[in-house]
Amino acid sequence: MARRRALLTDRERELIAENDPDDENRRYQAISRARNKIQDELPNDVELLAESHPQLLSELQNVVCEDVGTLTEYREQLQEAHEQIEELESSLNDIEAAFNCDDPDAARTALERAQEAVSKACLDD
Repeated sequence: MARRRALLTDRERELIAENDPDDENRRYQAISRARNKIQDELPNDVELLAESHPQLLSELQNVVCEDVGTLTEYREQLQEAHEQIEELESSLNDIEAAFNCDDPDAARTALERAQEAVSKACLDD
């Protein structure tokens, strides 16, 4: 069975994906056509599916919205990882400062903080 297009033609996919200065006008046109489909035609299709075939509308929503949810989850996970890295970095700086000051108690406390941060990061995974 031949492969069918969804929103974009094969050529529109090529033009939008590429950043060829020689095809900039064609790329702009492809983006414009896609935008018109999204803004003008897709709402009509969604309305028809809502009225005539809710199951198909649900399938469409799952495909379109699933990636958005996944992307949001990845961004949240990345933010958490950055926060954990900053906490660990701060703990390591405290350990280094304590050693530089020849303060074993402060170094021990900073090391314990770092170990807690690492344990917490491992448990979150």
